[in-house]
Amino acid sequence: MIATRLGSEMLTSREKRDRTRSLSSKKSGGLIRCGVARRSMPSMPAARQLVLHGHILVNGRKVDIPSFRSKAGDVVTVKEKSRQLPMVLDGIRLAENRTQPSFIDVDRKKLQGTLLHLPERSDIQVPVEEQLVVELYSK
Repeated sequence: MIATRLGSEMLTSREKRDRTRSLSSKKSGGLIRCGVARRSMPSMPAARQLVLHGHILVNGRKVDIPSFRSKAGDVVTVKEKSRQLPMVLDGIRLAENRTQPSFIDVDRKKLQGTLLHLPERSDIQVPVEEQLVVELYSK
């Protein structure tokens, strides 16, 4: 088992994988993958703003914490009042031609996404070298 130091913690390779999965299940990241939070390109600040301003519901309840961790089966929707926001409309229009990840079921007509399961590392299509991230935070 390989262990890596992160801050004052020692992380095994499994824990590193779990942190990657955890970051990918954050609410703001999920909004980008669903295509709700976009301008001309995926924008984490735009997704965070939607969440912080209370435009997002998780299982029918308002969530205004961008770092909220989703669980398998959680349904994320855009509030009825927020569906005509230019940021949301732009995101939906730009995401029409984009493939969706296998761990999220997206219904663009209802403006909702369902987290089918927590993503595995192979599901995450972001070119990340985890070892470099760990080395950066271990300094």
